[in-house]
Amino acid sequence: MALAAATAANRQFDPWFALECARQIGREDKEWVAAAQQRCVSHVILAEHEAAVAALKDVTPEQLRRLPAYDYADYVQELCSALLWVPGGHLQIPGLIAEAREDLSRRSQETGADATEIERASGMLRLASFELHVHQGEYAEVAEALEQEYRDGIDLQQRLSCGSLLIMAWAVLGREMEAIELARELRHKIQRAKARPRLHNWLSEGLFAALLCSGQWEELARMLTATLDQQPKNIHYLGGAAELALGVSYTYAGRASVAIDTLLGAQAQLEIRRNYYGPALAYSALAFAYAQAGDVKESRTFLELAEKGQGETAWFPAWMAEFCVKMARRWLKDPGAKQSLIESANRDLAKGRITTASISLFGATVHGTEEELLLLEQVSSRRQGKMAAVNRMVAEGTRKKDPKTLLLAASVAQELKLDAVESRCAVLALDIAREAGDSASARLAQQRLDRLVGTVPVLPLTPHTFGPELTERERQVAKMASQGLSNKEVANQLQVSVRTVEGHLYQIFTKMGISSRSELEGTAQS
Repeated sequence: MALAAATAANRQFDPWFALECARQIGREDKEWVAAAQQRCVSHVILAEHEAAVAALKDVTPEQLRRLPAYDYADYVQELCSALLWVPGGHLQIPGLIAEAREDLSRRSQETGADATEIERASGMLRLASFELHVHQGEYAEVAEALEQEYRDGIDLQQRLSCGSLLIMAWAVLGREMEAIELARELRHKIQRAKARPRLHNWLSEGLFAALLCSGQWEELARMLTATLDQQPKNIHYLGGAAELALGVSYTYAGRASVAIDTLLGAQAQLEIRRNYYGPALAYSALAFAYAQAGDVKESRTFLELAEKGQGETAWFPAWMAEFCVKMARRWLKDPGAKQSLIESANRDLAKGRITTASISLFGATVHGTEEELLLLEQVSSRRQGKMAAVNRMVAEGTRKKDPKTLLLAASVAQELKLDAVESRCAVLALDIAREAGDSASARLAQQRLDRLVGTVPVLPLTPHTFGPELTERERQVAKMASQGLSNKEVANQLQVSVRTVEGHLYQIFTKMGISSRSELEGTAQS
């Protein structure tokens, strides 16, 4: 009864009651190992990761030997999972898995051994190995095996856990849209089967990564806001994780003001109750958001905090934190920021992490060389989704000096409501169009920038070419015409003929790429 009560309490996110129930089970009871596993779950909910590991290690070798093969492997998998969140814990995992495999091999040779149970137990050990690889960012090494187990496995819980890990792997390996589709498929299967796979948390983590990296920050924000609004029982124990994820999504979208407000709330919670993100990601995202807002002092403050706040976390949150730091330094024009982004991209490419490599290269190539832009184009072509298309088109349009491609990239960025990215595309298009004398493209790019002025406090890139070179008299005519004066009124004020004014307007329209007087409003140079 006590074990069942502890299990139920943990499922209801009541870790204190679960611990109280588990304490009723004595060390000599046959349920001691199972009780230790429930104590571990409680401590994980409370973000007490060292205590979680200690609870699992508080068992004897004899107690483990008495467990059935599957229960033994289940215990080992849970211990491996807990070790991921303590300093140096991941180093113990390969040895634990190897030892457990030897144990299962011995058991399989015993008279009366259940081959089906041994296979299910072996699956749990494979799961422990898979999670270690995913946690460490070694996605390419296990993606194929994860997909095979998810598609062809015979144990439902095993399949669902492998599928959850696969979402994260695909999100980073350039298969973001497939990851999103898989997440939806898995959620449907979990609801239909009323199952709760051991590694279900990776489903949410992977979906977050896929939506964020593919530029679908609005859907991500809706999902996270709904989670916060529903106020489930576990919200207290998430330690600001939902607010942090929401703040990060706003930061990546270039919504600096709302990102800062959200992240400051998350930071306060994380400093009280550290979860597996720790406060480092909050500090890093705040540094980036303040840099976007043009607040250099606050950005520097949080950069210093980010450097001190690193802790044990999975590869993807660690990458996000590092990326935010690098981008903050990029916006602050720190020397070496660009090179650190390129080095990060090269490390990711070596590991097959196409998505994050593309993102880092996009951040690095605000002022990119031909070689860097070509690499960005090639890498982004191996990704999925609209954000990948934006990255590719920016690289291609910049390399080929094609403002129309850059304007198309700006349109896609506008669809995604990525204002900072759209402004970068528009500035590049404006400069290239002006240099080429493409007044129509220049006008379209300028119109985009005029619209974005109020929403992007600091442009990631500013135009370096001058606008259409109107003569002094043309500027006078343009200003008067933009104020609504007729050709005759302009002629009278300037004491010239109406035909002369018409000639000036023709030159103005040609240079500025416009076709009517109404389009002069807001674009005429004073």
